[in-house]
Amino acid sequence: MTRIKNLIAISFASMAGVILLAGCEIEDPPPPPPSPPEITSEIRDAYQDLVREYLHPEALIPGARKRQALEEIQRLRAEYQGTEHGPEAISEAAEQLEDLIREAYYNRAWSLTIFAVDALQTLEPNNTRFQRFHEQAVVRRNRPRAQVTGFFEDPEQDVITVFMRVYLPAENRIESVQVREGEEFLGLRLIEVVGRNQGVRLQYMATEEEYQVPMRG
Repeated sequence: MTRIKNLIAISFASMAGVILLAGCEIEDPPPPPPSPPEITSEIRDAYQDLVREYLHPEALIPGARKRQALEEIQRLRAEYQGTEHGPEAISEAAEQLEDLIREAYYNRAWSLTIFAVDALQTLEPNNTRFQRFHEQAVVRRNRPRAQVTGFFEDPEQDVITVFMRVYLPAENRIESVQVREGEEFLGLRLIEVVGRNQGVRLQYMATEEEYQVPMRG
């Protein structure tokens, strides 16, 4: 009889243990922190679309796209800079941006160059090594884009007036102008009319760069 009572007590104790365990949730261990390559990849993903779309000469990144990418980079820096692998990953991401600055600059992708320097300084605020690239890219990005729309010849005065539409990237606006050879306008100078009114040769005053603009077809 005593033995039966002992078995019953053990059974109740086992059931109580099972019920107690069933009522307790066993928490999973926390996931491991992201590795340096994972953090670096996450930072790169914040701007990779801009690289794919704007790594070519004269491409202009919309201001909203640029701000969105910089804000995401700033958020990631704030999230990871105090973590175990954050400083190492941020340093690696900064080196990748330095490579992008050089690539964009030598591809004449001025808008992307400016973005990449801004992104680098978002990650490393004290990094000013590429400020010269930034300044030169701003000047070149802001070169007015001229489009020749027509010519008017005055045979009596032997003068040709050129009609152009000029986009000003720095101000995001378009101006219509009438210019003659030798005249300066909107940061440009009309050097000469090319051929039989086939286009014009312009000079960008800020850099003294000369280039040809064909008549719009």
